Amino acid sequence: MAVKSLLLLSLSLTILFISSPTSVATDPNPLQDFCVADLSSAVVVNGFPCKQNTTVVSDDFSAALSVAANTYDIFGSNVSVANVLTFQGLNTLGLSMSRVDLAPGG
Repeated sequence: MAVKSLLLLSLSLTILFISSPTSVATDPNPLQDFCVADLSSAVVVNGFPCKQNTTVVSDDFSAALSVAANTYDIFGSNVSVANVLTFQGLNTLGLSMSRVDLAPGG
């Protein structure tokens, strides 16, 4: 009797898991190779609009996170954060970056 109940339970659970819809959470593919944010635009819909390709300059792609930050505080650490407001080249990529600097003993 116990074996029959266990078999029925496992069969029911298997059917439940197989028949339930699976959820897949992915981001759609980007529509462009790159989309540098135009922070001066008044239109803001789900992010910033893209700059024209002819107005993109190398300063739009920051290298600020490659430089060590000041760690002379009580904790001996510093966190530098980059998002679309400080690094316009991250627009529409759906990510932010950060750098953590630790002093010896920090």
